[in-house]
Amino acid sequence: MKCKVEGCERDKKHVGMCGMHYQRLKNHGTTDNPRSSLAVRFWSKVDKSAGPDDCWLWCGGRLVGGYGSFMISKRPHVKTTAHRAAMIITAGPINAGLYVCHRCDNRACVNPAHLFLGTPTDNMRDAALKGRTRRGSAHPFSKLTEKQVDEMKRLRSGGSLLRVLSKRFGVAESAVSRICNGVRRAS
Repeated sequence: MKCKVEGCERDKKHVGMCGMHYQRLKNHGTTDNPRSSLAVRFWSKVDKSAGPDDCWLWCGGRLVGGYGSFMISKRPHVKTTAHRAAMIITAGPINAGLYVCHRCDNRACVNPAHLFLGTPTDNMRDAALKGRTRRGSAHPFSKLTEKQVDEMKRLRSGGSLLRVLSKRFGVAESAVSRICNGVRRAS
């Protein structure tokens, strides 16, 4: 006798089903392949209880920064952020170089209504408009205060060597050079 699941040609073993379909029913409550649909796997890890207008929270694994992490496939190994996966599932492939940005600023949110595509520049502009960028000594990895930067520039313009300033302020010579030449503010 054959498995009672439509399209299955395996011999039945348990309650009219083959072993594979029986295990799926037992473990997942359905005989369908739980990995057959990317969307089914993805949305099963999302809490939509807040409603369609609020944040839908990712309940799966998260990265250190708070963004959700989702395995698109095991072979080949393809992993991405959960909000990017939400955009791929709902809108299709994303062109290289584009970011998936949050309107809501909730890193765990995967509600497509809260997401938009943008360039890295768009992403930084959005962050700046929302007050999420910190520059200079306000940056969490900053080693120098504004006063130290001003003093460094004054000493360099007076002829101090890069290596002397590097040792004095505890930063690399290349950082001193960039600061003194106005290329970028060192972290």
